[in-house]
Parts: sequence; C-alpha cells; structure tokens
Amino acid sequence: MRGLTSTILIFTLTATTVTAAASESLFSDDFQDGNAEGWQASGDGDISLTTYGDNVSLRMTKKALAATGVAVPGAGRISIGASFAANDLEANDACLMEATLDGGKRWLEVLRVTDGQDDSVTLHTHAVTHDIDATVTSAFVRARVVGNANNDTCWLDNVFIAWSPIDDGQVKILTQRTLTADFLTSDKPLSQPVSLLEFTPPSSATAPNHRFNAHLTLDTVAIADGFYAHRDSLNRVRQQGQAIQRLPTFSLAFTQQGRDLIPLNRGVMQSEHPYWELLVQPGTVWQETNDQGWSRAAVPFALQERAANCTHNGVFTWLFNHEGAISRLAYQISSETCAYFKFDMWGTVAVKRDKTIATDADITAAVARFEAHRKSRLPVEPLANLSNNYRGIDIDNLAIGDGVSPTDLSVYGLVVDGIHYRSNCNTRHGAYPFCDAMALPSYSTAKSIYAGIALMQLENQMPGISQRSIAETIPSCEKKSWRKVGIEDALDMATGHYTSTVFSIDEDSDAQMSFIFDDKHASKIDFACTHYPRKSSPQKKFVYHTSDTYLVGTALSNILAKQQPEIDDAYSALLVNPIWRKLSLSPLLDHSKRTYDQRAQPFAGYGLTFEADDIIRLADWLGTGEGRLDDEQILDTRLLNASLQRDDNDRGLAAGGENFRYNNGFWALNVASILDCPKPVWVPFMSGFGGITVALFPNDTIYYYFSDNYTHRWRTGIRASHRIRNLCEL
Repeated sequence: MRGLTSTILIFTLTATTVTAAASESLFSDDFQDGNAEGWQASGDGDISLTTYGDNVSLRMTKKALAATGVAVPGAGRISIGASFAANDLEANDACLMEATLDGGKRWLEVLRVTDGQDDSVTLHTHAVTHDIDATVTSAFVRARVVGNANNDTCWLDNVFIAWSPIDDGQVKILTQRTLTADFLTSDKPLSQPVSLLEFTPPSSATAPNHRFNAHLTLDTVAIADGFYAHRDSLNRVRQQGQAIQRLPTFSLAFTQQGRDLIPLNRGVMQSEHPYWELLVQPGTVWQETNDQGWSRAAVPFALQERAANCTHNGVFTWLFNHEGAISRLAYQISSETCAYFKFDMWGTVAVKRDKTIATDADITAAVARFEAHRKSRLPVEPLANLSNNYRGIDIDNLAIGDGVSPTDLSVYGLVVDGIHYRSNCNTRHGAYPFCDAMALPSYSTAKSIYAGIALMQLENQMPGISQRSIAETIPSCEKKSWRKVGIEDALDMATGHYTSTVFSIDEDSDAQMSFIFDDKHASKIDFACTHYPRKSSPQKKFVYHTSDTYLVGTALSNILAKQQPEIDDAYSALLVNPIWRKLSLSPLLDHSKRTYDQRAQPFAGYGLTFEADDIIRLADWLGTGEGRLDDEQILDTRLLNASLQRDDNDRGLAAGGENFRYNNGFWALNVASILDCPKPVWVPFMSGFGGITVALFPNDTIYYYFSDNYTHRWRTGIRASHRIRNLCEL
C-alpha cells in the first residue's frame, strides 16, 4: 500500500512550520483519506488499510510495526495519542503505541490494548503529555502488534502529535506588527496568515482617543488575498468556486462603550451570498503609540453555511479617528467547528463609515443587554485550577485522551459548583483573542435545546399537545401513514418510518444529506413526510433522522399559528422570549437558521449558535432548575424528567446499543460499566455532528467539548466528574 514498505524501518521527519499557535498539529492521521503516507512498515505480519462502516483504519497483524516521526519546534508541551481496536489477542498479546523523544533511546508507552479488550469494534483511546526542553528536536511514534499468530489483529486509528508553547502565565508580546498603520492605510495585499496577536491589544495599549459609533459597510466585494483549504471532503471549493473565498456583503452598526465595541446587529444574518451567512460579536478598541494617532478596533466574527451549521471563526481589525476616517479592514479566519471543511482565509477589504447608526433608545437597549449578559456569565477559571481543587483529575488528558486531537478542539471544559473551568480557544495561528465570544454551532444539540425544550414549554401551556398526531398538525404528511404518530414520537426518533434500522444508515445517506443542505421549506417538509416508508408502529424502533425533528419544529409552528395567530415565530414565542431572555443568554441565541423562503421555518434539529457560556448555563438550568424560572413552572415536568433520565419507567428506546437511550431529543449513557458501579448510572447528554458533547451528570457537574474530528467519546469527562463527586453513590 502507498506510504508503507516492508523493508528495514527508516524514520523520516515530517517538516512543520511553526507560528504563534496555542496548539500546533505536528502530525495527525485518521486514515480517512485512504492512504498511510509518512508511515514506514516493518516486522513479521500484514499491514493494510481496512474499512468498517465508514471508518478507515490501519490493520496490523502478528508482529507488524508501523512508525513515523516529526520535527519538534522547540521547548514546549507535546501531546501524543492514538486509538486501537483489537481481535483474537491471547494472554501475552497486545496492541502497543509507543513514542520516543530522544531518537529511540527510550520508548514511552502511549496506549496498550490487551486480551479482554479485543471485541473487534471498540476503539480504545489514550494520550500522554510531556513538557520538553530545547534539546528535544524530534518525536517518533510506533504502533506494533505483540502477537504470535496471524489472527492477532490490531486496528490503528486517530494518531496525533501536537505541540504547544508552555503557558507561563505572562502576556504574549507581538515583537513586530504586520498590520501596522502604514499597512492598513495602503493598498498592499495581506500576503500570508498572521499571528492572532495582531488582533489583540498589547499590554502597552491605552484607552482609545476616538469613539466609533457608526455603520461599517463593505465597500468592495473582493476575493480573499489568501485561502488555504486544510480539508474539503465535500468539495465545497470546487462546487462554489471563488465565491467561497469572498465575504458576504454587510452593513454593521456599532456603539462604543469605553473599550467595548458593541455591534447592534447580533446573531447569524442571512445574506445573498451563495454559501455564507455572517455573524459579528462584541469586540474592543484601544490606542497604540505607533498607530500615527489612529485608534484601533478588533471584532470577532464568523462565517456560517446558509443551510447548515459549519462555523468558521475569524477576527476583523481596522483603524479610525474622530474625523470619520477609516482604514481598510483586515481579516483572518484560522479555526472552525466543521468536520468536513477546514480552511484559513485572510485578506483586506475597503469599507465605508457612516456616523448615523441607530436611535438613542436602540443604543441604550443594546448596551443594557450587553452589560446584563456579561454579568450573567459564569466565572471562568483555567482548567489547571480544577486539578488543583480536585485531586486525581488528569487535565492534560481531558478530551485528548478520548481521541480528540488538540488541533480539532474549539473549546472544552467542566462546570463545578458554579465555576466554568475552561480551555483556551485554540486556532492554527494562536489563541483566539475572544474566547468568551467564540461562536459555536449547535448541530444536533438543537434537537435538545430547540425541539426538546420547545415541546416541554408548549406541553406545559397546552397539556396533551405532545401526543397530537403529525398528520393532524402537518397537512403535507399523508393521513393514513402518520395519523398514529405523535409529535413526541417524532422527537423520540420512533415514528416507525425508516429504510434501515442499522444505526446511522438512514441519517448518513445521500438523500438525508441533501435534506440537510436544502434551504426551502416545501422540499424539506416533502422529504420529511414522504421519503421513509412506514414499517412499524411508533415507539418500536429507534431510527435517527434529522428530518423527524424538522417535523417536530414544523408541527410546533403550525400549532401556534392556529391557536395564537398573532404569533409569527414559534422559536421566539416558545424559547427566546420566555426562557433565553430571562436567563440573559447571548443574542446569538435570538435567532435560529431558517429556510430561505416566505415560510422562514426554523430547522429545529440543527442551526442554533452558542457561546460556550450559553450552552453550559442552559445545561445547568435544565439539570438543577426543575423547569422553573422566576418562581413559575415553564417546562412540563413529565417530559423534563424523562429527558434527564429521572423516570425509571421512561428511559427511552435503546439507541445504537443497550447502554444508550434517546428520549425527547436527549441522549443518555449508562456509565456504570466504565466506573465499575454496582447499579446503573444514567447520564443525559446532548450531542452534535462532528464531535460535540454536553453531558449533564447527576452529581450536578457538566462536561462539554466542541470539536470536529468525528469523535464522540467522553470517558475522560466521565472519570473527571466521578473524581469530583462519586457517581456510583448517587
């Protein structure tokens, strides 16, 4: 096979380019590209690529060995991880992943899988982290089978080597600025990506001399100065051409309060761009001595697909003064939460500044909401503080030990007793300067947050509404086929309509993918009603369909339109006004992605956008608030308790395995076997495409991560929560 030979093992270093990144990927291979380039093979045994379902891995037998190596940038912190599945291992057999940081003098064990762990399916994952000095110039890894027969088999997957500078707690200093005043007021292109320190006030920054209360309008629609696709598995660049390398047009109003720059246009904004929508978050303004009297602004923004949920985070920066003058705007996108499309994009665009922005009342309301939201956020502390407060928690292995490469993590953390212990928001070019405001896509966590909570809210208002039939509420769905299927059945993924009961076959089909990216209500509802034939009665089989949740959202909209004609938006009526606003969640959640037509139907099963604080405070309210706000019952207690596994008689159908359940848009996992608990311990959790998990532990801790390497394991979070408060004793 390409990239592997059966000759004597020869190590070849993979060159890396180092930037000021908070976490650099030195090497990453999940073999999904169908090759094993960079690996060298030796030993007595067979090595080949094999596919199980849609996952590709490196199959190794008997005494086979595969190895690779990378150059190390210098002193810092290095993390190395991998996954193994195994089969037919006997007492002394093992699958071993090892690493060396001294050219092979000493090998460190990263992962060992042995007899008893060899069910051919389960991927066992682990990672190690070491601090290294400048004498370490390379890192090598080797995967090998310790076996004695041809049937001793190991499948290698999710190998990564990542490096980061050691955070000494000091503010990083940009020694030489690229985005100078001379550059921003010139017409020179931005030739390459820059450190995100360029978009961060230096320690010497002072309060701005000027105020920016104005509209900022894109003046020219220009292709980015630079664009580099790291992954494009759906061929978006080929399909969209240069349009995908162009910002949507925008006109954004800002008001300045001290050093805060607050946009009045919040949430994801629909546009005429063929692919992108835009959102802008609050930024900052400051003064630098070398900026020739200009003041400087930096604002976080994100591009999001118009029909789906991939979110690509970037930063704008520009110069301005009192006289109404403004420089070019420079921008850079260096990270994303998107499993199938990863890119860097950078450039400059001309903008116009209009001093007329909004009424005084609108500005006052926006500022008041900004300040109320900031005060409502949970206090944030570094993850390292968690290990100081609770012994035995392996912070360095959190998430990474489940096979999530540090370079694929947008953000992750734990909530304990009202404290948000959070990671940095890493990018390919440094730590994201606005981690608090980083936009995160919901993907299917919206099935819990939108469809699940909305039905609980409406059921509390109109008892019995959850049992109303789909046929009764959605005329497009044929009466005979859907008359016995209730709204709650659709929320449970238990409609009896499906093609295959094999887990994820229907959801991963080309037809379902076309439904996801469709942005018209008529065709989406036609698919949801007619594509899958009726094969069983409701509540007999769990079959996951995002289109079923679209039925739930459509049913809720139709019910409200009939019962309360004055309401023109079910999302706002059921969630934004009665819940999100009372919790002071960010304005990102004021909006849901919708169809591009007169109906403007929210997707319900995906399409929300969060700050990290939004999702953890929602999870905390669900877990501890009993569905009440301001001493008023907001959510139906029956549905809420079933969703959170508090009703022994309603745990939901088995969902992809006996230890998994799905109920009212929420998943649940029985973690007893992981922790050796004598009785079942059910943990409800929300899950999103690509690698998003939000777990609500019954000991009142919350673990979450937003990532995008198709990994949905979270054992490290389970064990961390158990260390904080014993889950077996609840």
